[in-house]
Amino acid sequence: MDNKGNIKAGEFLYGVCFSLCFFAFMLTEAFINERCAVLLGARIVHLVYTAGLVCTGLGFLSFPALRSLCKKENTRKIALCLIGSFCLTASLLLLMTQKPIVFLLCAAAALLLFGHIGGCVYYHSAMFFMHSRYLGRILGIGMGTATILQFFVQNFTSHAVVFIISIFFSVAFVLYYIIRAPKDWILGNPLPYSSDGRTSHKTAVVLILAVILMSLVAGMIDSVLTAFNAEKTYDVYSDVRLFYALGLILAGFIADIKERIYLPLVTICAMLLSSICMFFLSEEVSYFAGTALTYLYSGFTSFFLL
Repeated sequence: MDNKGNIKAGEFLYGVCFSLCFFAFMLTEAFINERCAVLLGARIVHLVYTAGLVCTGLGFLSFPALRSLCKKENTRKIALCLIGSFCLTASLLLLMTQKPIVFLLCAAAALLLFGHIGGCVYYHSAMFFMHSRYLGRILGIGMGTATILQFFVQNFTSHAVVFIISIFFSVAFVLYYIIRAPKDWILGNPLPYSSDGRTSHKTAVVLILAVILMSLVAGMIDSVLTAFNAEKTYDVYSDVRLFYALGLILAGFIADIKERIYLPLVTICAMLLSSICMFFLSEEVSYFAGTALTYLYSGFTSFFLL
């Protein structure tokens, strides 16, 4: 019973860790878009948003690169502490600066460093939840809860103050839990003992192309919504944002059915359904329906790419 209790507690804490990282990133991204509209104008927001996605992607790539350079576990922990400190500093400067060039540099730095921390959390979560029967439900509910938290922060609190407090505690908890977890040695060289079960190069290429395509579709639609929000055409952080949480939670539960066998099919169906959302977004009266479909699809896409 003790072992089972420890496993459940560990799964819960890793789920919290993953969710807080997700929450901090979403809050940072939204705050950057809002500040950009004030400092640089609404028309620049979608360009900054796109550049921010690139920075986040580079941050994710920097995590395996740093692991290759830093072989010792203590060195990796020190590097992660420094990255967390710089990330918090950049987030604080985002709140304080009134200079556009400083804002852009801090925004790029914050998203780059969040990308690195996100890569670290993804890696440790993948190691910890390997063969877990509760992966989908824990992460789906956690990410959905993070989205609901963002909804309340965006609509019912002083955004700037809560932004700094939330970022500080989220990053601090994530770094503390990741650093103290004695699992960094797991799969440093994945499956070195056998070549059985390796993915073929053709399959790998197809999977990579599928991920790129799904990311492009979601990114382009999200860019349109970001522009709408910046121009005050439609508030994408209002009640409609809860459909994103719904998509994440549904995807999580579906993923746990027969080892994710139904998740790809449901995700494809959601993608096809989202293809009609642009027609809804062309009319002001149907913004809610179009945005709801987009967020529902984004929830499935975000979870599918885990």
